Amino acid sequence: LDTFFSAFDDLSTRPQDVNLQSSVMAAAETLSNQLRSLGTITDGLQNTMFTEAQSTVERINRLAEQIASLNSEVYTQKMRGYDASNTMDQRDGLVIELSQLTGISTVLRDTGMLDVTASGISLVVGSVSTEIEAGLMNIEGTTLLGLRPKDTDVYDTNISGGVLGGIFSLRNSIV
Repeated sequence: LDTFFSAFDDLSTRPQDVNLQSSVMAAAETLSNQLRSLGTITDGLQNTMFTEAQSTVERINRLAEQIASLNSEVYTQKMRGYDASNTMDQRDGLVIELSQLTGISTVLRDTGMLDVTASGISLVVGSVSTEIEAGLMNIEGTTLLGLRPKDTDVYDTNISGGVLGGIFSLRNSIV
């Protein structure tokens, strides 16, 4: 950018100088190539972040499904009077892993089942999990990464916490 403006500065002192005119043209072409390259890099980063978001969401969905399944086992074990500690420990390990992927909140029920919410979406309620998906949405000419329960219409772009929150922040705010 400095070279571009410097070439114009030099040309302003001697506008008839053909060599200085050529220098401005060369500097403009160099700047244009650099901006085009920057655009290509930015597009690549955005695509990579979208792919990473989808991969992270797939992992979140698998964990939510496993947590729901373990919730069912905990409930069954408790109702039959068995010790559910090992199953609860296994489930809690998955919840910890899930919390590293996205910000979550949990509610432990009297039945021993654990409900899990992420970004206002109920991922696990008792023995049922809700599948989520990442997608792109256009808001006022800007393409943003969003998250929603599968088969719904409304995306949330304000995802925080964990790996997924970092991806959303980077994709929607920085790049």
